[in-house]
Amino acid sequence: MSTATLNVEGDIARLSGDLTFATVSALFARMETISAAGGMPPVVDLAAVEQIDSAGLALLLEWQSAFVEQEGGSETSLMRIDNPPQALLKIARLCDAEDYLSNGASGHGHGASG
Repeated sequence: MSTATLNVEGDIARLSGDLTFATVSALFARMETISAAGGMPPVVDLAAVEQIDSAGLALLLEWQSAFVEQEGGSETSLMRIDNPPQALLKIARLCDAEDYLSNGASGHGHGASG
């Protein structure tokens, strides 16, 4: 198991490691700190995520919700999710949450088809 890390570089939040039940609690707290310090970045890059489960999806949906609120409540202003792992897309499909990830998923070579 790999710990989850979050690095914010300008407008991009880069997640790496495992986004699982065992690792996401610290990232929830980190998100609150980032949000309070100036806002959620508009892009989350998941290229370095090794494993993800439904807790990882919950984390991303919570971040998406915080971003929408930060942007004035308009769901047309979704945070872009780059390089979503196939496992995340499958879980999102099962939970009917694909629309919250599709903003950045299209055209980024993830290979998922609808």
